[in-house]
Amino acid sequence: MVRRYKDLGRITTAPAQRTNYNINVPRNIGAEARINAIKQAGAEISSTLFNIAKDKAVIQAEEDSSKAQIQYINGVPQFSPMELGGTIYNKAYNDAAKLQYKNALENSINKKITEAKNEYFNNPELRNNADIKCESRKH
Repeated sequence: MVRRYKDLGRITTAPAQRTNYNINVPRNIGAEARINAIKQAGAEISSTLFNIAKDKAVIQAEEDSSKAQIQYINGVPQFSPMELGGTIYNKAYNDAAKLQYKNALENSINKKITEAKNEYFNNPELRNNADIKCESRKH
């Protein structure tokens, strides 16, 4: 059978299927894992840099405290804590300064004891007076 031009009008096309424009995108789990890895790496780098800075502050504080001058008042060393640096620097400086202060105090005490001992043994009047005072207490 031959189709004629007038029959073409009766030929219809099938209706288009409905297209769903809402595309279901799968959950991107890899992105969350990457973000967590970046957070963890950032925290680790921050911690490492903090420890490096802390070590440098401790070394610098120990060097600075070794250069510090200990003040003496009437032959007794005076401890003067550092208050200008950061907390780690101040703690390390003060710990090192306390050690130096302790050594200076021991040296000062030993020096005073030696001076008193030498004065006592080299001066017969002081030695005799001390012996007399001790004997008078016994009677």
